[in-house]
Amino acid sequence: AEYMGNKTKCLIIGVRYRLAPEYPFPAAVNDVIKQFDLLINWNGPGIPDPLPSYADRSRVLVAGDSAGGNLAISVALAFPKRIKALIGIYPLVQLLKFDLPSHREFWHTSYEIFRGKDLRKQAYYMNVGQKHEAAILQSKHLSKKLATKYQHLFKDLNIKHKSVKLEMKGYDSASTEIMEPILDDYRLSPYIAPSEKLSKIPAVSILNCYFDPIRDDGSLFAARLKQLGVPTRHYLQENCFHTAFNFFKLTKSGLEFIDKVVSEILYFL
Repeated sequence: AEYMGNKTKCLIIGVRYRLAPEYPFPAAVNDVIKQFDLLINWNGPGIPDPLPSYADRSRVLVAGDSAGGNLAISVALAFPKRIKALIGIYPLVQLLKFDLPSHREFWHTSYEIFRGKDLRKQAYYMNVGQKHEAAILQSKHLSKKLATKYQHLFKDLNIKHKSVKLEMKGYDSASTEIMEPILDDYRLSPYIAPSEKLSKIPAVSILNCYFDPIRDDGSLFAARLKQLGVPTRHYLQENCFHTAFNFFKLTKSGLEFIDKVVSEILYFL
């Protein structure tokens, strides 16, 4: 945050939110929306302004990386008229399908150990517990009803010339029953948000790294936004990896990536 603030001369505000497993979904979403509301809609008098006097509430961007990108999208959907743009840094945008090409390339091969760890985190976040981890790990967590409902969002989309479909690999009835209402909530998977809500976001920049299991999720999200007429910029850095944003002081590719984030901030402001 300090690096980006110095580079952009902008006020960078980071927010805290409750974490799973102690506080599962939608606690984090509710926390960031409440805090953004407090920051942007302060109206006094009698209540101290949470922002410094030089802050300009008419020039606001919302951004986040990975799971934080997921939360940033929720904020953008809740307050589209109060932001100039949304910046998603390798954001987590959907939990319906875990076998996109980038999932198979990284989670299903040399990154198998991380796949188990990452998907286990999603089980904790959804508050479905260890009992249903296996269904998520095997992509058997999606009910036939939801597969049918959201098939159109995965149909006829191509990622690196590979066709993408929302296919069921069988399902665990006990798991799908308990997870269906959670998976059907677009606050968890903003990629499935109603078109009328997504189309109200004023502008979007999605930044992805090639070496990332959720690389193609960002491509899908950017493609859908463009189809809805949302001004969308999509950037893919070939020599970079998930979480590189946090290691910009240690790697050249990480520094290049965070400098690209800085340029996107300046572009929209």
